[in-house]
Amino acid sequence: MKTLSIATTIALTGIVAGSGIVAGSAMAADMPVRPQLRSQIQDAPGAQPIAPIARRPATRPSRNAQGDATDITGSISWPASARASLTPATAAISHAHTARASFANARSAMDRGILLREDAPPSNFAALEKSTAEVLSELRALERLPQHRSNEALKKAIALVEDWYESGLSIIKPPPQGVTALPFPTTVAAKAKAASGALDKLIDETHAQAAPPKVTRQ
Repeated sequence: MKTLSIATTIALTGIVAGSGIVAGSAMAADMPVRPQLRSQIQDAPGAQPIAPIARRPATRPSRNAQGDATDITGSISWPASARASLTPATAAISHAHTARASFANARSAMDRGILLREDAPPSNFAALEKSTAEVLSELRALERLPQHRSNEALKKAIALVEDWYESGLSIIKPPPQGVTALPFPTTVAAKAKAASGALDKLIDETHAQAAPPKVTRQ
């Protein structure tokens, strides 16, 4: 085995040491500078300012995709005292949306009453009556507006809501004299779906009437 000369040994030692210095410098570049050393480095002659370390923002929990039921309904309503100052088109939108939201509450109470029958709490029937009365009140107010006095779709919606209510009522609270035949729960559900569709159509009509006319460019 040949013995390395002193010059060769010194050269190899310098290369190894240099590699260690470069590697250490690369690792140090990725490490945050401690506060007590940052000021010393920045105060050194000819030193460049050290940019702050970028921190990854914390991820916020995403909102539930389904959202709240009130958000899905998107009801637009104003207090009764404020409706007098609304334009007929805006008032129609308010009545239609409020009727639709009240019907959703009435339908929920009706479904609960049909499911529980005698076990349903008295408050459930009170909620059904109250919500149904609100639906019909809003539809009657909509009917009194000049642009809806002869609206056949509105008259059909009122008839469908009343028919749904009477059919469901014969199941959850039949009259003392009884009835000859009770409707099936599926029949009441189908009538609720028809009434809901009629109310949705009214909402579309009120928004269409309130929209400004399209300007045709020549």
